[in-house]
Amino acid sequence: MEQTSADTKIALLEAELAAERARVAELTAERDHLRASHERLRLELELLKRRIFVAKAERIDTAQLEMEFAAVLSELVPRLNREDQKTCSGINSLIYSHA
Repeated sequence: MEQTSADTKIALLEAELAAERARVAELTAERDHLRASHERLRLELELLKRRIFVAKAERIDTAQLEMEFAAVLSELVPRLNREDQKTCSGINSLIYSHA
């Protein structure tokens, strides 16, 4: 009778061990799946961050461009006025010298 009781206990322990090993295998597979998902999401986040950073870097600051344009324009207008006066003088002298 004692042998039967020991055999029963061994069988129960072996069944529990098999169940625990199956659970470990299940949890290991789940962990591997979650790690792969985590890695995919990490890479996607990194890609999105790069896209946002590049988009910000490529944006044009219109206020800055307007200020630069105004500065260039303020330099060019006096030059153009001087050139126009020279051109008008030259045209006037041509017109009136032939008259």
